[in-house]
Amino acid sequence: MKKHLRMNWWKYIAVLLLPAILWSTVFSLRERPSGNERLRILFVGEGVNTTALQEDLEAALPHLTTQTVKEITVVQQIPDNVDYGQWLISRQFSYDILIISEPWRMGDMGQNYFSRLREPLLSHFPSVRQYCETVDGGRLPFALALTSVQTRLGDYLKMENASWLLFFSPESVNLGGENGKGNAADDAAIAAARYLSEEKH
Repeated sequence: MKKHLRMNWWKYIAVLLLPAILWSTVFSLRERPSGNERLRILFVGEGVNTTALQEDLEAALPHLTTQTVKEITVVQQIPDNVDYGQWLISRQFSYDILIISEPWRMGDMGQNYFSRLREPLLSHFPSVRQYCETVDGGRLPFALALTSVQTRLGDYLKMENASWLLFFSPESVNLGGENGKGNAADDAAIAAARYLSEEKH
């Protein structure tokens, strides 16, 4: 018996620990907000006060949308030593909004890595300047063009006279169904973009 215990002690410990580990894993997965209960914004570049923006969005969003958002995340990243195009595509599965600074723009990045903005979505931003690219001889919009001087976004930037492009992820479920995903009531990403693109007075 002693020999058996010496050889197999780890099995008894595993039997005791396994239910606790499984229970805590299941519980944490159930507690994690689903896609339409969280809003995620990525800034590509430097000089953004992400903490202040996240706090202000947490305070403002309940007044801007009826959608229940349990978690708001605003982060800033620089894609060093990676395939930038693939990196942009992969981030669209994790973030609702990607805001790209001027140094990180590429020619035709809208049509190569994002989806064009169609009228139902654009109608929420009637006075915001659009970023357009030439496609088959015509000009099509792919992003909102925001500047630190004209829009509320500037309140969170550490540099003056900067310009950024705001792209919506085609994978987001928080665009009020305007991209063919999610529900009409889940429009937190639209509300956040309107907040950032508001003109300064």
